[in-house]
Amino acid sequence: MLFASVISKAQQSTIWFYRSNTWVASWCGMQIKISNQKPFVLYNDQSAKFNLNYNGKVAITAMMTDGCVGTVTSEEWLVVEPGKEYFVELKNKSKNIINIIAQPKSVEKWTSEPKYFLEEDKKYPIKTNE
Repeated sequence: MLFASVISKAQQSTIWFYRSNTWVASWCGMQIKISNQKPFVLYNDQSAKFNLNYNGKVAITAMMTDGCVGTVTSEEWLVVEPGKEYFVELKNKSKNIINIIAQPKSVEKWTSEPKYFLEEDKKYPIKTNE
């Protein structure tokens, strides 16, 4: 049983989220959602770690919240492979607020003190209708 658990963790992928620290719309929360998972909210200079067992195409959606005027929603697709790490930078822009990058220059900002440690919901696993 322990062996199966080790294999599962080795195949688990991680998506790191980081919301940059800018003054534009800094008072607004940014709601992030990965496919059919529960959304979470990040504010400026906050990060989150999301572990998932799903491999394949996932939708990442980000939307400004907390009463921001002219709310912007952005969506990107990410192809997730087993055991890999992905980095999603969230920017306060009028368009394309999601930026998927290979690896940030300063990984510490992303990984040292995440606000959230999240995992794919085992009861409601990620599915896509491709």
